[in-house]
Amino acid sequence: MKGRTRLQLIVGSCVIAFAVCSALPRKTAAQNGGLLWNVRLSPDNPDYIEVKVDATNLRVRGHIERAVFSVIFYDAQNRQIKTEFFNFLDNQVTSLSGTYLRVFKHSSNQAVRAQGVWFKGLGRTTGSEEPVTPVLFEARPSQLSFERVEGGTDPLPPVVMTLLPRRLYVITSALSGKAISGRDGSPADFINLIQSAQTRRNSQYQQWRLEPLSGPDQGYYVIHSASGDKCWDVKYGDLGNGAEIIQYGCNGGDNQKWRFIPIDEKNLKFPGSSVMVNLVLIEAKHSGKVVDVPGSTLEDVPLTQYQRHGGQNQQWRLNVVE
Repeated sequence: MKGRTRLQLIVGSCVIAFAVCSALPRKTAAQNGGLLWNVRLSPDNPDYIEVKVDATNLRVRGHIERAVFSVIFYDAQNRQIKTEFFNFLDNQVTSLSGTYLRVFKHSSNQAVRAQGVWFKGLGRTTGSEEPVTPVLFEARPSQLSFERVEGGTDPLPPVVMTLLPRRLYVITSALSGKAISGRDGSPADFINLIQSAQTRRNSQYQQWRLEPLSGPDQGYYVIHSASGDKCWDVKYGDLGNGAEIIQYGCNGGDNQKWRFIPIDEKNLKFPGSSVMVNLVLIEAKHSGKVVDVPGSTLEDVPLTQYQRHGGQNQQWRLNVVE
């Protein structure tokens, strides 16, 4: 009897121990610490943050659809101003390769310090009635030095171009030489912006007025049509690659705010005349993606937004119309 009781106690203890061990949190890919990253205010322009990422040792099962990170901003008295969330959408983070640096514009006025909180890689959303986006990895910030980046450094400095308000511009593709215009010269909403040959007949629909913004939108422009009160717009505020760029009634949305990023220092001095400036990228505020000619074609195709890669199909020239 005593032997049976002792055996029951041993079995019971093992069951309890197994249950307790099973209940303990297990180390998963979301906790593996394989991603290293750090963030700081840009020393060149405090309106931007620099994010360094080392994904060399990160191993994740599953396809990363999107990554997002959180940053706290502090003022000169070390008081927290706000927390902002940034989408990190490029091929390197989704393929988890290399060490690289990226630059993001933030909206925390008076910030003197930025502190990373967390960085998450998100998988594909499930098809259930209540979609669940799996977290494939999560990493706390680490002490990566910004002094050296082994590869993949973002070549685009956080420079804000100063363009001329109340003047009209023709914006042409470096790839095709064709100008951005509304399809068929229509003044209606939802008309695609396309690249098309410059002609006298279409000239009015290939001219754009740049309205500079201020405050948290400093450095961005609303791009108005010369022929009516329509603005460049990323259709439905889509964040994805390939989203169409259209003209639509001006509404103040971030998907209607654009900045011109010079590709080299020769662009920093805008001539203020009909002289053609050198190449720029045109970036949408809401997505961080740039105006792109799909497939690098020379045809009169609708323009889209796409993650920036510096290809000639993303490069544009601006001419002031006299």
